Amino acid sequence: MGTRKNAESPSNRELMKESELECRSQLRDLSKGMFGPPRFWEIYKVACSNQCDAWDGLVGGGLALSRCSYKELNVVTQSTAFWQCKILFDCYENEDGVRDPLAHRENFCNGCGTSQTSEERFYEELDCGSGVKAGLSANTKVMVVLTFITLALALFC
Repeated sequence: MGTRKNAESPSNRELMKESELECRSQLRDLSKGMFGPPRFWEIYKVACSNQCDAWDGLVGGGLALSRCSYKELNVVTQSTAFWQCKILFDCYENEDGVRDPLAHRENFCNGCGTSQTSEERFYEELDCGSGVKAGLSANTKVMVVLTFITLALALFC
């Protein structure tokens, strides 16, 4: 993980650390100065792009090379999914009920609505079925309901 392209470029370890710090900072910023939880669109824009996506890609690439899982290497905390769950209480699980970073990518980042570029289209497509699987935790279901109530109140008030 510490390899470099050349002497001046940062190592993968340095890139991972930089991406991790920036991703966690962006996730924390979503929970600051707000009344209620952040909207799924806001979480999606942070957790599934930019530094969070780069961090997950670097860690995932290392895991693929080692042919090990997050659990086998005891690096479960080294994922956007872990920190999204810990900071924002928005957790995704696989079919076995285990919080798995790959389930986060499949069900949240690559789920319903993710092909859209606007918040309105994102929410219109969000309930298509493939991204909202039974693996969603109770907290996530509550957040979905609260998000839609907030949107409805904003439209009618």
